Amino acid sequence: MLRPFVVRPERLTRHLCTLYETSTQHSLAPAWRRIPQSHHQRRPLSNSTRALAPSSSSSSARTISIDKYQHFDPRPALDSAGRVPIAPYDAAPLACSAPSYPKGHLIIHPYSQPRPQETWPAAVESVCPLLVELGNRTKQQLSGWGVAFSDGDQKVTAQKEARFTPWDVTTSKVARPIAGDASEEEEFLIRIYQGNGTHATIGPYSLQTLPADLTPTIERAIQLAPIPSARYPKTTEESHVYVCTHGSRDCRCGVVGTELRDKLREEVRTHEVRTLGEGSKKVRVFGISHVGGHKWAANALLYPAGDWYGNLRVSDSPLILRSALAPSTSRHDLTDQRERLVHWPRWRGRLGLTEEQMRKVWDEWGGGTVETAVIQPIVRRRAASPQSSQSVAASPEPAVSPNPTVIASHSIPFRKHSGDVVFVDAKIGENLKDVAQRGGLEEIEATCGGKCECATCHAYLANPASLSPQVAGSATSTETITYALDSNLNDPLPVDVLPAATDEESDMLDYAISRKTTSRLLCQVTLTQELVDWFGRGGRVQLSRY
Repeated sequence: MLRPFVVRPERLTRHLCTLYETSTQHSLAPAWRRIPQSHHQRRPLSNSTRALAPSSSSSSARTISIDKYQHFDPRPALDSAGRVPIAPYDAAPLACSAPSYPKGHLIIHPYSQPRPQETWPAAVESVCPLLVELGNRTKQQLSGWGVAFSDGDQKVTAQKEARFTPWDVTTSKVARPIAGDASEEEEFLIRIYQGNGTHATIGPYSLQTLPADLTPTIERAIQLAPIPSARYPKTTEESHVYVCTHGSRDCRCGVVGTELRDKLREEVRTHEVRTLGEGSKKVRVFGISHVGGHKWAANALLYPAGDWYGNLRVSDSPLILRSALAPSTSRHDLTDQRERLVHWPRWRGRLGLTEEQMRKVWDEWGGGTVETAVIQPIVRRRAASPQSSQSVAASPEPAVSPNPTVIASHSIPFRKHSGDVVFVDAKIGENLKDVAQRGGLEEIEATCGGKCECATCHAYLANPASLSPQVAGSATSTETITYALDSNLNDPLPVDVLPAATDEESDMLDYAISRKTTSRLLCQVTLTQELVDWFGRGGRVQLSRY
């Protein structure tokens, strides 16, 4: 009897990573024309990504038609040849970058009428009262849950009469539905997903019919849901693939996400024809609103398995479909089919796990790329003679601080709008939000507690103003520095002084009043030695007036 051929998952992962790295060793010098839209759509590729991006001649992807994108400008997401780059948009590490939702994910699907992605504004919360309410509850009774919006099954909703006002894609992110508006009666389904392969559906609910406490309803739905099993799959089992196609939020998601969604649907149709719809579970592909991580577009969520993927291209669609057809749980999975069929080179994380738990899963199954280790040999010395030992003993010892646990403090200047400058002592590694609040600066409220969920710790990190070359070139005492009020607020800091804001921080800064180039959320800024030196050269934290 012949033994089956088994490919070890770690070898397959390394092989795929090698092929991917080989395909991305190209260069690109994009020359995009930009139109003044949101700051997300104007964000260029980072310098590290430019070295990874392929040349237009090496890319086999078809040229994207710009005319089909009416609600956002797709050009910043394309290379100079008008194609989707093969390489990632950003070279930041992908593994374990998924947000941690320990309890699960709630995804809203339209029920009363279709809500296609072409009508989504930059923040769906600005037009959907139910999404606003659920988002607020995640900070209280629904703590530990994530909330997102999907276009759902448009074939079903298209048969219903449109009774509510169409959404305006140009609605501002800071806008919110008016109380008492007819949109509070619009109904939606709520799909519940947990990382163990369990999923259920509740509703339909509108803002007016939503229970005051949704937790018992969710718990009851989960208890009644079928128990997932890899060995005994249910005939009604489904896999849902959610692809971020929120183009009005970020053009990269709108372009490459839409392409991936369409390709996945094509792969699903081909698979169903090939298998006559029998012998495998059903796979459904939906669009989803912003889930975090624009720079890793295209992003896909595979539920109820719970795996998140990023940096996807249309060439990854067969492997995503393969993962969707695999068992969605490790229960009774004696051959580890769930883990073996995960698309590990594009894995971002898993629903229901903490970052530490994701790391353990990644270390066991993912492995990532293999880097060459650099080993420094130990310097061997001969045994010292009595004379040499005496001479060594007589040699001066390096100066050592009598108390190495003492950390030097540094004076950080905070410039109020009134003109007063307040200096607050801080230590390297501290959060500037905590430093400001310790100094009694009322302008820094941080109502969310430093979780990057508000913009009440907004301030400007302004470069030195009107300094002479002698002063600008060396560390300067605070008495000799003039801290101008509104100068240099549009002159960004060098990245070697302060890294650029993350996508999450940039999104939240849209809610800050009088946002400028130097705007930052102090809860996301950690004091480093580079920042200390910059403050010594005349840099300051300029507090906002509002």
